[in-house]
Amino acid sequence: MANSRNSRLRKLVRVGAGAALLVCASVASVMGLGGCALASPFRGPGYSSREGVVLPGVGETVWVGITNAQVDRATRRVFDDHTRKVIDGLPASDGFVGYSLRSRILGNEVWTMTVWRDEEALDGFVSSSVHRAAMREGMSPVIRAKFLRFELPSDAVPMSWDEVLVRLDDVAFVNYGQSENATDADQQHERQSDEYHLPEK
Repeated sequence: MANSRNSRLRKLVRVGAGAALLVCASVASVMGLGGCALASPFRGPGYSSREGVVLPGVGETVWVGITNAQVDRATRRVFDDHTRKVIDGLPASDGFVGYSLRSRILGNEVWTMTVWRDEEALDGFVSSSVHRAAMREGMSPVIRAKFLRFELPSDAVPMSWDEVLVRLDDVAFVNYGQSENATDADQQHERQSDEYHLPEK
């Protein structure tokens, strides 16, 4: 009986999400708007919707990493593939609390938010092989991007996307264009490293 109820609930959630997506896309199309965006719920092994941050070792503050990218829609599949690999690897990262993704409907803009036990854990993630591969091999569709990190009280997790967007307003875009060769990709990676405080090895 419980399994049946859970199955019906999952179906209702999928239908509700699909309906919301359809309404959002329809309104954006009719009104000529590209501003409609959807975000995934904040989730992760170090977070509970009932208890907040539950990762062992977390103190009064955590560290948040934000990316905001505008990508070429015709070639963005490589970017999406590497983003998926990074997300899939997050639970195995030391100090990982949780994440949320945001994407503009009928647009070319995406956002990621990851939360970490401390800045050392965030640095470890940014310098990990999967993240560095994403920066080196998955950036060719990126036109421009913003990168931001900051400390946040643990009891303020999850942060709302409205709050994140306000903070991003004060951050300048890094212009990338589209890489034509490996040298361009390396140069873009170095610029991204400076913006995101990536410790080069």
